[in-house]
Amino acid sequence: MINLLQWWKNQNLKPKQKIIWYCIPLAVMWTIWNQRNTCVVEKSEPNWVEVQELIKFGAAFWVPTKKGWNDYSMEDFIFRLKSMVKSL
Repeated sequence: MINLLQWWKNQNLKPKQKIIWYCIPLAVMWTIWNQRNTCVVEKSEPNWVEVQELIKFGAAFWVPTKKGWNDYSMEDFIFRLKSMVKSL
């Protein structure tokens, strides 16, 4: 896991792209941990489509809190991420 995160951190990206890139592992780990706890408490199985959407929402929620992201909305991150990243 440490090697993966080090590799993830060392990618050659533009400054704003790095902010998105750095939020992804956090959103993945947080969402999986949270969903695991929910499944244990509710004695249920995870809905992997829902987990994927929650990861997107998590990243979309964290990135706009960073300085310089006032031009983008949460909807941009969720529905137009690919075109938004290309424009950075």
